[in-house]
Amino acid sequence: MFGALQENPGKTFTLSLVTNNGRNSQEVMVASTTPGKADTTDRNLGLSWPDDIYSLAHVALPFPPDDPLYGGQGGAKSPGIHLGDLALRGERGVLLIPASEMLRLRWNPFYSYLEGKVLEFFKLEAE
Repeated sequence: MFGALQENPGKTFTLSLVTNNGRNSQEVMVASTTPGKADTTDRNLGLSWPDDIYSLAHVALPFPPDDPLYGGQGGAKSPGIHLGDLALRGERGVLLIPASEMLRLRWNPFYSYLEGKVLEFFKLEAE
């Protein structure tokens, strides 16, 4: 899918893909192609996958690790429930919540990169 997007000679957008630096690496980089060019520019992000996370969920994209509601461990204190690092324990069959919901990541370990790109797009500076 990404190959077709990268190779499209008529694309009018920059395509950036955050991916591992290598097959056995937990460090990530961004691979970008710009309009009118077929070659890819790679840039190390200086970020790594946390040890206990193997992929992102669509829910995770807009939330930083320290979000009070959806963030991970060590985030800001939540005014109520903390959904980002939810670990339910108890008897099977009591809750009607599918196991797949419990595994979904709710915060983005690469949020700092995403935030920078959004601010760059709107020509704003990070606080």
